[in-house]
Amino acid sequence: MIIKIEYNKSNGTLNLIKDDEIVAVINDNTIVDDNDALSFEIALDVTQYQQIEDITQYEPIEEDGGIN
Repeated sequence: MIIKIEYNKSNGTLNLIKDDEIVAVINDNTIVDDNDALSFEIALDVTQYQQIEDITQYEPIEEDGGIN
């Protein structure tokens, strides 16, 4: 998973570049761009990863490494 942010200094815009399967957005109302700092928040939907973690947490792993 790779997330890249491009900042256009000429017009002050942010561009989010990401893998297709990643659900992510820049929260526009959190952008602070002044003389001292640039800050913003990125919202990620990690539901699909949480579901994978939930499944593997409760299923026993066989000795050969496979999941039952």
